[in-house]
Amino acid sequence: PVPKSTTAPFAPSDLLASSIEEKKIKLTWSFSSSTDIGSYKIYFDGGTGTIDYTKAIASVDHRTNAWVSPPLINNVTYRFGIHAVNTAEIEETNTNVVAAAISVENIARVES
Repeated sequence: PVPKSTTAPFAPSDLLASSIEEKKIKLTWSFSSSTDIGSYKIYFDGGTGTIDYTKAIASVDHRTNAWVSPPLINNVTYRFGIHAVNTAEIEETNTNVVAAAISVENIARVES
């Protein structure tokens, strides 16, 4: 068997937050370059401006690089962070892979 890592994985990159319909925000990111990723944990600020890294709001499989929030409070800017977790359950602790978006009820359509 392959020995489990004893060090934290590399962080994912290119986190992007996009406003979508129904007060939801979609996150996308580039995978960690580490080869032993087990999952990604998603954190947010609850609209306060400071991301709370003590409690993940979601955890997604290592093969996933997108996530959609539940409906949030309309017209509030939310900040998100993401951490990679390896198969040994070691979580990296970056605070610089962040993105923000405003929750909106409807996306305005521009017609030409």
